Amino acid sequence: GKPERITFYDENGFPSESRHDLDQNGTMETIRIYDGGRLVEETRDQDQDGRFEMVTRFKDEHPSEQMKDTTGDGRFDVVTRFRNGTPYYQEKDTNSDGKTDVFTEFDESGTIRKVEEDTRHTGRIDRVRLYRSGEPVEISHDEDGDGVMEARTFYKDGKPARQTKDNNNDSKPDVNVVFNILGEKERVESDTNLDGKTDTWEFYEKGAMTRLEKDEKHRGKADLRVFYHDGKTSKLMRDEDGDGHFELTQWL
Repeated sequence: GKPERITFYDENGFPSESRHDLDQNGTMETIRIYDGGRLVEETRDQDQDGRFEMVTRFKDEHPSEQMKDTTGDGRFDVVTRFRNGTPYYQEKDTNSDGKTDVFTEFDESGTIRKVEEDTRHTGRIDRVRLYRSGEPVEISHDEDGDGVMEARTFYKDGKPARQTKDNNNDSKPDVNVVFNILGEKERVESDTNLDGKTDTWEFYEKGAMTRLEKDEKHRGKADLRVFYHDGKTSKLMRDEDGDGHFELTQWL
């Protein structure tokens, strides 16, 4: 018994404004504005609090810009821009501090291509995600907030395949992490003294470390082997003189 749509017309007979009860709850929560009969703006007050949670502007009757208030605080925290009705760029304020901290680029089909994030909310990008056909292919991360993306994770079929870390910012990876086809960590190779040579090897099964090999004396080959069972050290072997033979074995 209540109208679900009210339309107003200009002197030429074209719609100038329409109000809609799209969710059929008895309240006109959506207002559409027209220019010469063509839609130019749509506003929605989803919770009927008197404030619009979403404003969409149109060009040639296709969306050109959309602003959303996802937290209900009266401020638009998501802004999406469109090209020919397809999104190509988006900005978000994820912590409601009034500053944009997530920037998203879309490809020609409207699928995510790149995401830049300020995860620490310092005003500086510290994580960059790259996508292909909607699936992640690479993530770069500034883990310590120094402005350098020292960690990079490479993906295959949507799962992590390899990760590198450059702990001393010399543009050379000091840590190389290899994942299996399930995306589980399988092996970690590290240069712990940052001399450009790998000296530590960690081996994992189902996320748990099973073996550690280390070149403690930095002679170019492992002289320590540690075996783990259920997260605890079970056996230790040492090559004290570096001849390739592990003459010391300890069971724990």
